Order: sequence, then C-alpha cells, then structure tokens
Amino acid sequence: MALINCFWSYAHSDQEHDGRILKLVEDVIGEFKAIVGEDVESYFVDKEKLRWGDDWPKELDKYIDNMPIFIPIITPAYFNRPSCTYELRSFISKLDERFGNENNSLMPIIYIDVPDLRNDQCNDELKQRISNTQYIDWTSNRFEETTSKAYRLGVHEIAKALRAKNEKIEKISIIPEINDASEDEEEVGILEKMSLLDVVAQDVINTMSDASTTAQSIAKIINEELDSFNQRSSNKNASVLLSTFNRLSDKLIEPVDDMYEKAEAFADKMSMLNSSVPALIQFMELMDPSDLEQRKSICNLKKSLLYAGENIKDLANSISKNIEVIEPFAKMSRSLRPIIRKLGKAFNLMTEVLIAYEQGVLVLETWDIDCDEEISLEEKSRDT
Repeated sequence: MALINCFWSYAHSDQEHDGRILKLVEDVIGEFKAIVGEDVESYFVDKEKLRWGDDWPKELDKYIDNMPIFIPIITPAYFNRPSCTYELRSFISKLDERFGNENNSLMPIIYIDVPDLRNDQCNDELKQRISNTQYIDWTSNRFEETTSKAYRLGVHEIAKALRAKNEKIEKISIIPEINDASEDEEEVGILEKMSLLDVVAQDVINTMSDASTTAQSIAKIINEELDSFNQRSSNKNASVLLSTFNRLSDKLIEPVDDMYEKAEAFADKMSMLNSSVPALIQFMELMDPSDLEQRKSICNLKKSLLYAGENIKDLANSISKNIEVIEPFAKMSRSLRPIIRKLGKAFNLMTEVLIAYEQGVLVLETWDIDCDEEISLEEKSRDT
C-alpha cells in the first residue's frame, strides 16, 4: 500500500474564491496513484483546521509522525490568516526538530503571487522560509482549464515531487530509532525543558508588558494629534488635514516598528512555550503529588500562564482599536497606509499568539492539580 504522508494547509477564503484548491489536491492524489501504481493510504486535507483538543501537543506530534510532509497553499490571504500562520509556524518548528531544516520536508505551492515573497529585504520570518525553500509555482497554472495539457503536466510534476519527498522522508524517519536515548538522558531532557519553560514564561510576561506600553504610546500619539487638529482648526481644508496626517505618520513610524518587533518576539516565545508543553506533561506524570515544592512550581506556572492570557487578549484588542481609529484616514493619506499595514501584521501575530495560548489553556484545564489545595498544604506546612 503506497503512502502519501502529507498535510495540505490552505486559507479557506482562497478555496471559496475559485473552488479549485481542493480540486488540485484531488488531481495530485489521483496522479500520485497513477505513477506509483498503488492506492493511497494516508493524507490529510485541512478542511476545518486542526482541533488539538486537550492533548494538542501530542496530536501535533502524531500528525507529524504520520504526515511529515507539510504542503501550504501560499497566497496573500494565507499570511493574513493567523490560524494559517500558526499552523505553518508550528509544523515548521516540529518538522525541523524531527527531520532538520536541510531535509526540506516543507513543500510550498505558490498559488497566488505574494509580492514581497521574493524580496531579499523581506523581514517576515515565515515568508523568508518559504522563499528559501524549493517551492512549486502554480500562479500561471491556476488559470488553466483542468483538462489542458499545461495543467495536467503541472499536476504530474507535483505528484512526482511528492513521491520523491515521500521516499526521502521514509528513509530519514528511521534515524530517531537508531539514536534511542537512555532513560537517564531522557529525564535530564525533561528537567532542562522545564527549566527553560520557567524562563520563557517570564519572558512572555515581560514582552507582553513592554508591548502593552508601546500600544498605549501609539494610542496616545493618535489621540493627541487628532484632538489637537480638532481644537485648533476651524477650517479643516485639505492642506491642513494632509499636514496633520503626515505629522501623525512621522510620529508613529518608530513605535509601530517597535510594536511589530515585539509582536514577532511574542510569537517566537509562545512557540518556545508550546514546544516545552510535552515536557511539562511528562514532568507532571512523573512528579510526586505529595511534594509541596513541585506542586508549588506547577501552580505558579499555571497562574502565570492564565494571567498572561488575559493580558494577551487586552493587548490584541488595544492594537485593533488603534487600527480602527486611523484606518478611515488611510483613504485620504498615503503616508498612513504603511503604518496601518504594519499594525495589521502586528495584530495578526498577536492573534496567532492567542491561538497558541488557547491551545495551551486546554492543556492547563486537564491538570489534575487543585492549586487552592496547594495553598492550603503550604499553610499547613508552615503551621507544623
């Protein structure tokens, strides 16, 4: 039985736009069957987005065990959907950890051209990764009739590339079995990751605090400039309005750049938190429930993460409100448009962080530890 171990990811709005993405997947799988001469046993098309449930890190590992080739259908909408970028970032992290960057288990298909994807100056980490990966350019073939020679040859080339990658991954996948770690080595790894988790959790809170301060500064600049304009100008002609928006743009460039950098750092740190969650689950399975210090450590971490979550939502809402205030003026002033675009990217990153956080909350809610009980135990210990 032939395997086609791949996970297809796409923005649903792109499928709704022309209805041809799932048709392409269907045709590639049919061609794959034809060139290998066997039925296909295993592939997954992301129709409803992954729902990790309360064991989402293990589910992610399971999908990568079974679907080590990740095929994102790249379009502008794909990078504007936090659920898509979260999925891409998560799979890249896990695939690199398991198979290594150079093994190229990522197989992007450029479905609609993304202008800055081929720009060497692009500082978007995910776009850089796609650009530096051997991708398939489908931007012309998407206009071809599905019965045309160009379309059918394109489908054949994707199927051939998929077969080659599938064979390569199957050979690579045996490496972890050869380098099997001893039980003691595994225990050290868990403790190291737990130590990292404490540090990263605090970094997340610190970064969130800095980003919140920046968001407040942005809101203050916007409100002060617009209030000043409304108070001093009885004759709001075009030149006065343009001067106000140009001044506003100049004042916002630095804090908005800062906000975007902090949002990127936030997303990276949340990714690190996510990768440490399996170690946390293992630690909890091994911990002694009667050990007060271990219980205290776990409960403090849980409280920190829950506290961070509420503030992440507030921060995302703050960025969104900043955008709402100045977005209407973008139609009148070209200078404000890059500012709004960058704020929008920061908002998408924060939304991606929220998605990651919400998955983590599902894990937190499964913890069979009563932290109120932990406080009672601590008080009892002091009394004795």
